[in-house]
Amino acid sequence: MKENFTVCPRNCFGSCRLKIQTQDGRLLKVLPGGSPAGEVLCRRAARFPDYVHNPRRLQRPMIRSGCRGDGEFRSCSWDDILRGIQKKLSGLKASFGAQSILMLEGSGNMGVARHSQWHFWEAFGGCSLAYGDLCDPAAQEAIRLSLGSVKMNATQEVAKARLIVNWGKNPFFTHPQIMPYVVKALGNGAKLVTIDSRRNESSHGSDLFLQPFPGTDGDLALGLCRLVLDRNLEAVSYTHLRA
Repeated sequence: MKENFTVCPRNCFGSCRLKIQTQDGRLLKVLPGGSPAGEVLCRRAARFPDYVHNPRRLQRPMIRSGCRGDGEFRSCSWDDILRGIQKKLSGLKASFGAQSILMLEGSGNMGVARHSQWHFWEAFGGCSLAYGDLCDPAAQEAIRLSLGSVKMNATQEVAKARLIVNWGKNPFFTHPQIMPYVVKALGNGAKLVTIDSRRNESSHGSDLFLQPFPGTDGDLALGLCRLVLDRNLEAVSYTHLRA
């Protein structure tokens, strides 16, 4: 059996270091790699061997007959699917120009293969682009427009926090990598607040749990902003952040 280190390829900001065990080219087990963001293994990474070796895993392209959900999928070769895509794109370019094609992407796995697509579009003659996308960049842009810039601390810095607010976030279940630092902060006297429209795994251990009705958390945010302004706390917060 061999052991190697790699980085998790999932669509997650953790980018955790993983230790993988293989034998004869077969993935046997995935273990925590020991990095600051990889001391705990999430359930997704732990199931990688099941995903990789699942007999139902798709390994060839599937093409659907019909449209709008009608028809059935059938397996086809890579050559067939690439020829079909080439014919469709070439036809649109010839009839309407390259800008008639909108290239819309999500965050996905941030790897070399994903970014190499730009070489294709440059050789193709261009395309139309959307501003941002519907995944994490939408949140990043909202933060920039609201706060001026996107700044965040390293995961391990959470251990030094005095107040932790989970607003629409359930890290106990969805972000286990951060939980050792949350537990350490709580052990040092930090308070934990969870704001969610439903009770979740993180709310059970919180010092304060707020459960607004769905769609009303914006009112809660505006109310907190009003409280900060009425008590002139924005200057205190800004000074604390700069320090």
